[in-house]
Amino acid sequence: MHFLLAFILLVLAACASSEPWEGATPLDADPEGLRAVVEFPDGLRPAMRGSQVVYIAIRSDLGDRIEARFPLAPVPSPKGQGYRLDSADLDDVRRVQTRLAQWERDAPNQTQGSIDVTIAACAVGNGPAQDARISVWFSPGEGAPLVQVARDQPLDGFVEMRTGPEDCS
Repeated sequence: MHFLLAFILLVLAACASSEPWEGATPLDADPEGLRAVVEFPDGLRPAMRGSQVVYIAIRSDLGDRIEARFPLAPVPSPKGQGYRLDSADLDDVRRVQTRLAQWERDAPNQTQGSIDVTIAACAVGNGPAQDARISVWFSPGEGAPLVQVARDQPLDGFVEMRTGPEDCS
């Protein structure tokens, strides 16, 4: 069984603030350092494919929408399973950041959006216990610290179950 752990990290209106990333925002931090870390509960393991970061924004005064998806690759991490962008996607991510930052400067009250992170995971054995919990950390880019965005939260608030052994082999 294939699980998708989905969490919405930020709303663009809050992106102008550097909190909690001490001076770096998701729209100006270098995406080379974008990373997510997940502590999986027993019964789940990372899938090889299917994890992604999605930049979504709507500019209501223009009737324009941006939705840009970039795969996340598993990487080693001292705590939990780490994920990063592929270096081949960094220039495209930077272009999206630049456009979203311009929208935010030009029309902050008409610009809404989010940065969504989806982590694909696979069931091991009988899968996670009903009371399984998860912790997640995120950094929007180079120079921004890894901030815990979920601490020991119930897994059922993060999970969308799908069948599909293609990512779980």
